[in-house]
Amino acid sequence: MKRKILAALLTLVMVFSLLPVSAWAEETTYSDVAGHWAQTAILRWSDYGVLQGNEGKFSPDGTLTRGQMAVILSRLLNLPADVAPDAWYADGINRCAAAGILQGSEGKAMPEDPITREQAMVMLCRALGIAAEDVGVLAAFSDLSLVSDYARPYVAALVKAGAVKGDANGLLNPLGKITRAEIVTMIDRLVGHYAKDAGAFIDASDGALVIVVAEDVKIV
Repeated sequence: MKRKILAALLTLVMVFSLLPVSAWAEETTYSDVAGHWAQTAILRWSDYGVLQGNEGKFSPDGTLTRGQMAVILSRLLNLPADVAPDAWYADGINRCAAAGILQGSEGKAMPEDPITREQAMVMLCRALGIAAEDVGVLAAFSDLSLVSDYARPYVAALVKAGAVKGDANGLLNPLGKITRAEIVTMIDRLVGHYAKDAGAFIDASDGALVIVVAEDVKIV
C-alpha cells in the first residue's frame, strides 16, 4: 500500500477540544479486554484518545452503531466542530457529515442504527483518503454478490490493504453488524503512525499510512 500522509484537513483543523484531558492518558485499562484478540489495538487507540469505554469497560464484542462510528472517526481525524451537541453523538455526526465521510440515507444519519460492515468500510476509506480499488480482488470471497455496488470498490481497497481478511469461513459478511473490536482492528491495520503531539518526529520510511493531527510534525 502506497504511503499516504493526511496533511490536508488533518493539520489544518487542530481542534483539541473534542477530547477531554483524561482521554489522553498514557495507559488505558478495561476490565473486559484482557486476552481478547483485539486487545493490543483497543489499548493503542484508547491511549491515543480515539476510543473510550464506559464505566471501565470497552465491550469489544458489542455492536457498533452509526453514531459510534462517526464519533470514532471524528476523534481519529480531529475534525472541526459545527454545532454544539444535544445528543452525545451529534457532534461526531456533524463533523463526519461536514467532511463528507458520513452521507446518510435520504437526508437522515440514523445514528442509533447498527452500522453494517460494508458501511463501516466505506466510511473508513472516506475518512483516511483510501482510494477505491478494482473489485477483482473480491473474487476470493464467496459472498461477493452481497456487497452493494457502491461499496465494492472500497471493500476491495481494504482487502488489498490487508485491513479486511474475511471471517473464519472466508466470508466478507458485508451486510452483517460490525463489532467495536473489528473496527478498531481495521484502523490499527491501516494506520502505521499517528502524530498527535506538536513537534513530533515520524519515521515513515516503512511506507505505512501516517495520520497527522498536530502542528509542526516532521515526517521523513
